[in-house]
Amino acid sequence: MLDAVLQGWESVFGRTIDPDDNVFDDLHAESLQILELLEVMGDILDVYVTVDDLYSHPTPRAVMALAEAGANGAA
Repeated sequence: MLDAVLQGWESVFGRTIDPDDNVFDDLHAESLQILELLEVMGDILDVYVTVDDLYSHPTPRAVMALAEAGANGAA
């Protein structure tokens, strides 16, 4: 699953992404990239990821963990 998440991030940012790259600090994402990323993550993970979710879970690994927790009823 992490590979799919990384591929999604890479499609948005056009570069190789590390699982712990921070969307704000490392990737310096712009607002339109954030919106595109949320859409891509929703498609890949089949869960709705919000901007607030991304602020509190700003790496591919953290977004994946959030989605897995939600799938298990924890979120």
